Amino acid sequence: MSIITYNRTFRRSFEIQICILSILTGNGSVLANLATLPIGGRPIGMGSAYVAVAEGPESLFYNPAGIAITEQSSIALFTSRPYGFRELTYESLSAVYSSRYGGLGICLQTFGSKLYRENGLAIGWGHHFRNRFYYGVITRIHQVQIKSYGSDSAITFEAGFILVVSHRLRWGIAATNIRQGSIGQGHESVPKIIRMGLCYRPMREVLLCIEVDKETRFPLEMKGGVEIRPLPTFTLRCGFGRNPSCFSAGIGIAWAFFGFDYACMFHPVLGTTHQGSIYFRLRAA
Repeated sequence: MSIITYNRTFRRSFEIQICILSILTGNGSVLANLATLPIGGRPIGMGSAYVAVAEGPESLFYNPAGIAITEQSSIALFTSRPYGFRELTYESLSAVYSSRYGGLGICLQTFGSKLYRENGLAIGWGHHFRNRFYYGVITRIHQVQIKSYGSDSAITFEAGFILVVSHRLRWGIAATNIRQGSIGQGHESVPKIIRMGLCYRPMREVLLCIEVDKETRFPLEMKGGVEIRPLPTFTLRCGFGRNPSCFSAGIGIAWAFFGFDYACMFHPVLGTTHQGSIYFRLRAA
């Protein structure tokens, strides 16, 4: 293969990957999209309306206050290959450690292929006031690598709160990229997102969630989800999103300290994405 042919092939593959990436995240940004990608089998199964739920290691991706809500130390592994494109594969490893001094969380993320890759590292801390008001902060490092173009990184900060209104109702709010970090020679802004939502439990086996997200440069996005637990070890979920429009469904299976969450997300243009999480709960601190 000649150098000219190779460059054309590389450029075409890269352009296709970036085009699909932009559609996937629902915005025009092509850098630092780890901040906008949905993470976790349980949250995705509920339409990613998770800012007021924020339980377990997935709280590191939706609301730092959830680090304090999590009562058991746990570890979660997640993987997704959007719409079957290997180049868009992204994965995460996250963990939360719970203690009487608050919760500590850490996560690693990776997205993309050898042409375009993003990596992320985050460390967070959360605490509470009288088990009614939960708060947390996260420091996140984003790194972008583009073949033949080099790499760059940025540091951002996030904060979140959850108010337990009653044993049935929670209100949550979280903001990403408070520092307004940018990346690359073109100073591409890392997405800045504000999430706000409610979760309501009309009965012990049912959880209802509604959420509004605002990325500073784009319209409001509405999300909603339902979780039903017909059996102590088995859970059903479904959810929706608007702008972009999508639907999701999922199941959860738990045995003692081990669990599995599967989610299927449907996009009207690109099709179906299958994704899942495996998590391990440690003994309560």
